[in-house]
Amino acid sequence: MSTAEATVNDCSTMFRALAGGRNWNDSVQRGIDRASRLVGVSRSQGKRLWYGDLSSVPAHVYLQVQQKYEALCEAEERKANIQRQILKSRIERGFDAVAESETSERDVLGGRSVLSRR
Repeated sequence: MSTAEATVNDCSTMFRALAGGRNWNDSVQRGIDRASRLVGVSRSQGKRLWYGDLSSVPAHVYLQVQQKYEALCEAEERKANIQRQILKSRIERGFDAVAESETSERDVLGGRSVLSRR
């Protein structure tokens, strides 16, 4: 694959990612329109970027797509970190809640653990 083809493929991949996820009622054309508006290119140029129907990508367009794609990746990374922190806190609270309930059950059962039913 030549450098020009690789550049077109990379740009097409990044451009498609900029369109965002598709819902069941979302069309490809809507995705192309969203990504085109975000990057600042015409609808016809966006369609050519989407399908990779270019012999080469103009440098200013490639740089714009790359900049928007990197911003999208950073936003997704921030979102994933927040979700990870939420999950971690829920897990910690869950383990604390289990430990508290086990302690209170031991008190009720006279010091015996629920797991050891002797």
